[in-house]
Amino acid sequence: HRLDPSRLKELSFQEAGEWYLLTFFPKEFSYTLNLELAERLSDFIKVQLYRILQEVIANAKKHSPNGRFLRITMKEDSSGITLKAETKVFYEVDLNQMKKSGLKNIDLRVKSLGGELSIESTDSIFKIHIKFKPFNRYYEEN
Repeated sequence: HRLDPSRLKELSFQEAGEWYLLTFFPKEFSYTLNLELAERLSDFIKVQLYRILQEVIANAKKHSPNGRFLRITMKEDSSGITLKAETKVFYEVDLNQMKKSGLKNIDLRVKSLGGELSIESTDSIFKIHIKFKPFNRYYEEN
């Protein structure tokens, strides 16, 4: 099943993200996917971040004209984890309708991990910005 995060056990976070993205989009699709996460994050956090990534990709597919463009970066540093996504859209997304879309799932997951979600929409570009504080207690002990 595509939602099964078992790929995270077999592949790096970057490779699992690319695998998922390529199952959704045609080969002529243009994307930039740069996922820089510590491999020592707990499985729980990796799965939650992967689910958020899946929702972002699914929303891009749903709202992007012909699925032509998506840019996602996820970076971890001392201030926490930041995820930024940008895609071209058919129309300006009504942020008041967020409760009725897959964005609600993203928002719920982000909040459950103590993160913050912000969204920007114009008539052609849709941007998501997610910020998490450091997950110090979620690192695996070695």
